[in-house]
Amino acid sequence: MHPLDGPRLKVRRAMRQIEHLRRMEDAFGEVADYRLIKANSYPERGKDTYYIILNILPSQDWGVCIGEVAHNLRSALDGLVWQLALKSTSTPPRDTQFPIHLIGNSEKRRSPPEKGFVPQFSKGGLNMIKSLHPVHQAAIERLQPYNSTGTRPADHPLHHLNEINLADKHRLILVVGARPASVSWGGFVPIGHDHMPEPIWHDARIHVLEDGAPFVTVPSEVYVDTEIPPYVVFSEGCAAVRGDRVVFILRKIADCVSNIIEDFATAFD
Repeated sequence: MHPLDGPRLKVRRAMRQIEHLRRMEDAFGEVADYRLIKANSYPERGKDTYYIILNILPSQDWGVCIGEVAHNLRSALDGLVWQLALKSTSTPPRDTQFPIHLIGNSEKRRSPPEKGFVPQFSKGGLNMIKSLHPVHQAAIERLQPYNSTGTRPADHPLHHLNEINLADKHRLILVVGARPASVSWGGFVPIGHDHMPEPIWHDARIHVLEDGAPFVTVPSEVYVDTEIPPYVVFSEGCAAVRGDRVVFILRKIADCVSNIIEDFATAFD
């Protein structure tokens, strides 16, 4: 048995679960009849307000499936570190695991301050991999979200994985909702104007939809498509990914974890 067979099996299991969620999203889209109704008209202002009507919400099964995906991917990383530790010692410490940190080295305190310092790699993170060879420690340090380029550390897939996993283990079953996959609108340019008036969105294009909430206010010259195809997105339970599409985020995490495991494959040749 190859040392990485365990982590690889868990990644493959997570990817099958993500594909199952993708099919669930497709099935949800078939029955979700999300529409806008023009409930408020202001002829004197030349504006109309549309409200969102939701006929169905994603089931709570989504939260359980998301938790299973996060657990398998987090466990795959921990399994990788355990196997690396076994190359240096036959008895790795029980707290050996893959560290994930937004801060490398800082004296930043929590709020309120009496709760201590913000977790950082130079202290707690290094302690998790103290039994690894220094070369492997350095490689894991380079993978930390605070070392990411081209993206904010808080948007890094590893940070998202850590937050989703912690939320599932210690807080609530993750709740999902819906967000518009697309919104169509158009209209005409009023006489005497050089461009078509802009709709006034009520943050509905990026936030989780709520039944009966205002969606958009438009000038009378603008029309809005009343049918809205939805994406399934994170809602309550994990602020780090709230409003983000579930399948997209989980795929990014799974790809990141898989790449990390394969990058360490040469260590076991």
